[in-house]
Amino acid sequence: MKTSIKTIFLFWLRVAILPVVGISLFSCSYTGTKEHAESGSNEIEKNWKAIDDLKNINREFSAWCRDSGMKKAYLEYFDDNGVILRPHHNPLEGAGALDFLSQFDDSRVQISWEPINGDISSSEDIGYTYGIYTVINKKEKDTTQGTYLMVWKKQKNGDWKLVMESGNSGLGDKTNPLENEIDFAK
Repeated sequence: MKTSIKTIFLFWLRVAILPVVGISLFSCSYTGTKEHAESGSNEIEKNWKAIDDLKNINREFSAWCRDSGMKKAYLEYFDDNGVILRPHHNPLEGAGALDFLSQFDDSRVQISWEPINGDISSSEDIGYTYGIYTVINKKEKDTTQGTYLMVWKKQKNGDWKLVMESGNSGLGDKTNPLENEIDFAK
């Protein structure tokens, strides 16, 4: 099987480069564990509260997506300059991402997700959440799950907007030949 350079680049972008960038962005903001927060430090408590608030905004976004459709939810929560990373596509940026979202036919699917965790910068104006998403095909009654990463930016008015989103389909699915060739446990 011949794998293109672009496919390999996008694969490594997802599994190596983005996580390193994320760790670099937020390593300065690490303020300890939640147990330390419960010991009485106000700075740590504030950070954990901000992380929980961001995860709750992510849950609200998911509920809106599930109840009103992906298109409406994304057009409300997505930043005008945001970026969407999708398999087999170049990064979709700004107006191109909004155009992609506005053309999406979500009438046949129900999409929701649950954040597992996240982090927030010490200035509490940028953060990320990650977790598991679920897509239910209403017509065929089948369910697909995958993982996602969302990067959020706090706006001047205090609202959070999604500035980058990426998802990996096929949680537990071994059909991606590039992922099958690599033992991630090593």
